[in-house]
Amino acid sequence: MLENEKDRTAYFACAATYFDPQKNILVTCQEEVYGKIAFEIRGKNGFGYDPIFIPDGYDCTFGELTKDVKNSISHRAKAIKKLLLFLKSAKILENKELIFIILIQKWIFFWFYGIISLKFRRIRI
Repeated sequence: MLENEKDRTAYFACAATYFDPQKNILVTCQEEVYGKIAFEIRGKNGFGYDPIFIPDGYDCTFGELTKDVKNSISHRAKAIKKLLLFLKSAKILENKELIFIILIQKWIFFWFYGIISLKFRRIRI
């Protein structure tokens, strides 16, 4: 696994998008998490690259971090939070809609990969 590679830096990006065709609104926020590729697979948590990705500021892989810590620093969490803050500050969504999205946001970006429709709104992760 990249045994002879000296530069092991890496990053992962997530673009979170809000689309409302009735109001002709399209908003996309992108966030990244930076780190490096480990020398060996470590940890059993998460999925995909989690056991080999060490985020900056940590000595363990995403696969070794608790779910709460990983979710607080992940590119998906940061992108969704940024999008929700923008939608609230721009008054694009009403408070009750934001509360509904916040309640399901963990399920959206930690368990569902693809597109989920909320009425006629879509969030792409």
